[in-house]
Amino acid sequence: MADTGSKPFTVAQLAERWQCSVDSIYALIRKFDRGEPGGLPAFNIGGKLWRIKAEVVESWEGNGGSTV
Repeated sequence: MADTGSKPFTVAQLAERWQCSVDSIYALIRKFDRGEPGGLPAFNIGGKLWRIKAEVVESWEGNGGSTV
């Protein structure tokens, strides 16, 4: 489990970690925003900069692509 002091990931950092495109990460974020299962929870800063909490990333990776 990540400590509460862990910095959130940028979309680019997460895409690099997961070896996928930034478009794939944005698609997962949009999926979450639409309320569809399998979406990736994220928050934005200033309406443009998306961030994903480290705890969410660890949960996602531990559950094989789901935060449930």
